[in-house]
Amino acid sequence: MQWRSRACLRSPRNSIFSPLPESATEAKLAAIRPLGPELLQQLPAPDLIVASIGGGGLISGIVSATKHFSPVTRVVGVETEGADSMFQSRRAGRIIELPTITSIAETLGARKTEATQFGIVSNHVSELVTVSDESAIRALVEILEMEKLLTEPAASCSVAALIEGKIRVAAEENVVVVLCGGNVSLENVRCWAAGRRLDG
Repeated sequence: MQWRSRACLRSPRNSIFSPLPESATEAKLAAIRPLGPELLQQLPAPDLIVASIGGGGLISGIVSATKHFSPVTRVVGVETEGADSMFQSRRAGRIIELPTITSIAETLGARKTEATQFGIVSNHVSELVTVSDESAIRALVEILEMEKLLTEPAASCSVAALIEGKIRVAAEENVVVVLCGGNVSLENVRCWAAGRRLDG
């Protein structure tokens, strides 16, 4: 990997957490919030936490806890192109509903976010970025080879954003990548690696 962040996967200073559910409900949002304190117990004062976004529940839970326990920590959200309702909504300053989901990252496939998550992400998440499906697949394969973790594009997109330099990472920063979701088979991986969509 050519990212300074390639070291993120190898460095004992940095961590990957997996798996976690995505949810838009208030109850499950509250259930996700303990991730922040638990993470900070294991890795005090990380400089950066990177997490993918579907409906926004997971990252809302993370940032809500992190801003309380470690206000200096940046939280960055990642979506794939074609499943980027939060990215488009934040850019527009209002909730945008996508006409359809065109990304293979199906578990990021919320056509729109909800008001609670939109408010939290808009006000507290440091940055949102997007990556292509192809980038997410390359990162998926790399995670599998290096870490022996089989993720899905909805999770590997976070690593892809680091690999491509879309997220600013300074030397010696502590970086946490949250890998949520594991709904993928080896057949999926073979198809994606061969450049074929599962629907044809």
